[in-house]
Amino acid sequence: MTKPSIGRSIVFALAILAATAASAQQPQARPPSSIPDVAGIRPGISAEEAYNLLKARNANIQIGVGDAQVPGLGDKPIVTTISAQVLDARAPEILTVWLTLPPAKQVVWAVGRRLDYDPSKPLLTDNIIASLRQKYGQEVAAFTKLLWLYDHQGSPVNAAALRMSNYCLQSAPAGLILDAPSGPRYSANTVLMNQPQPETACNSYIGVQAMLVPATAGGDYTQRIDLLLIDYGLSRQAQVAYQDYLKNSANAKAKEDLEKAKQRKGPVF
Repeated sequence: MTKPSIGRSIVFALAILAATAASAQQPQARPPSSIPDVAGIRPGISAEEAYNLLKARNANIQIGVGDAQVPGLGDKPIVTTISAQVLDARAPEILTVWLTLPPAKQVVWAVGRRLDYDPSKPLLTDNIIASLRQKYGQEVAAFTKLLWLYDHQGSPVNAAALRMSNYCLQSAPAGLILDAPSGPRYSANTVLMNQPQPETACNSYIGVQAMLVPATAGGDYTQRIDLLLIDYGLSRQAQVAYQDYLKNSANAKAKEDLEKAKQRKGPVF
């Protein structure tokens, strides 16, 4: 028996995603182009558009689709991530896109990018920070990572939001791992199955985090750059929507079971 080709495996996974999207009941508005992006991918765009952007990025790109069995959403696995690795010595990179869950149309809620450089040819950290500022503006915080915050129209936050920047930096959803796809199909659970955290002011913002891994002591040179773009509000909305869906499904099932029970005759005593 021959193994399925990479192309067929990905097409099958995307067919599941497309079928789920076709059954979605809530149309999704296209995000404003002013919202920040990573590699041209921004929160709110469709899963299909994100896949096409990855595919068009480089001729030497390998793409994998991550899925998971999500309780309450049927027997078929749900696509939760799309990962890509550019196998190009001139511009190697890893990109990962995280998707919201059905029954609404699946859209991007986070995207990450990793850039690794030849240890013998590291980049000046100051040059990297200058390039980041050219794209994202002045960061609002610099702890172990650099942080930028925007509202949902893409405008940078003002000074009044600085007090929450450290909290937003620390409150990013866990489990967002930047790694090359292990194959055309791989297992990828989603943090959106977790119970949502309490509502906070961070949910009004979109955050960009940049972690620079130094190549030398003192941090003058950088060997690795990890970028993570997260729509805090969209991720929490997706968690709430999933929990509501489970609750409504359970209530509907209980009501159906009750109606069936009413139709059964009681015992004769």
